[in-house]
Amino acid sequence: LAHIQGDAEAMRDQLVEIQKVLAVIQAQKAEHERHQEEQAEFLHRLAAAESAHEEEARSRASEEKWQAHVRAQFADLRSDVARLMEEQRSQCASLDAAREAHAALGAEA
Repeated sequence: LAHIQGDAEAMRDQLVEIQKVLAVIQAQKAEHERHQEEQAEFLHRLAAAESAHEEEARSRASEEKWQAHVRAQFADLRSDVARLMEEQRSQCASLDAAREAHAALGAEA
């Protein structure tokens, strides 16, 4: 009977040790799962940041394209204004010449 009790105590001690090892393994598993969740969250935030960065780059490119378009239109308008001012100067010069000719004709008459 003492021999059986000794075996039972040894088995109980082994069971306690196995339970301790199992507790350590479960704690490590929980820690590993927590790290995986943190890693997944980090990757999600990274993907969101990359997406935001890409959207910002697209927006900036679109803005630069729009600014180039506006600058080109403004340059066209300046060119048109310069051309119209030159035409107006030319017409004024023609009118002045016509007035002078008319005045000269009136003076001769």
